Amino acid sequence: MIFSWTKAVLDSGKLTVYNGINAGQWNGVFAAALTIFNHNSGLKMKLAESASREDANVVMLLSAGETPFSFGGDDTPLKLDPKFGHGRTRMYRIDNRIEKVLSILPENPSQNQMNVLKMIATHELIHACGLDNDEHADDGVFMTFPNIQDGHISSTRSSKKMPPFFFTPKTKTKLAQYWS
Repeated sequence: MIFSWTKAVLDSGKLTVYNGINAGQWNGVFAAALTIFNHNSGLKMKLAESASREDANVVMLLSAGETPFSFGGDDTPLKLDPKFGHGRTRMYRIDNRIEKVLSILPENPSQNQMNVLKMIATHELIHACGLDNDEHADDGVFMTFPNIQDGHISSTRSSKKMPPFFFTPKTKTKLAQYWS
C-alpha cells in the first residue's frame, strides 16, 4: 500500500531528512543516497538534509539491533538484524497521513561495500516517501533481494548492474501518485 504524507509536506515539495548515519563505514553514504534519489526519482519533489532531528520529516539512524524512538505516543522500538543487508522504515501516521518517518540502517552489515551501503540507504528513502513492502520492484534500487557480486548489484531477473543506480518505471509511477 502507498501512504501519503500530510498536505503541508506534500505542498512544500520537499522531504527533509536528518543524517544520523555519518559514522564509520557509512561516512559519506547519506549525501550520496540523497543525490541518487534526487537524480533518479523523476519527481519535482526533492529530498533535503535537515540540521535538526526534531524538525526533520525523516530521521535516518544506524542501529545495532533495537532503536528506541518516540513519536505521537508510540514509543515501540524499531528492530533489525544489525548484520543483515537491509534497513527498516516505520511510518508514523495520524488519520492515515504520514507525519514522521524513522529509517534505521544496520550498523555493521555483512555486505559493506560502498555501493551496497548506498543502495540500502536509497532503498529506505523510497520507503520514507510512502511506499511499503508490498510496493517493492523486481529490479532497480527498490528491489527486495539484490544479487551482489564484485561491488555490483543486480536482480535475479535482470542482467542490468548497478551502479549507476536506477529506479524502475514501476517505482517512479508509484512515487508520482502522491509526489507529482
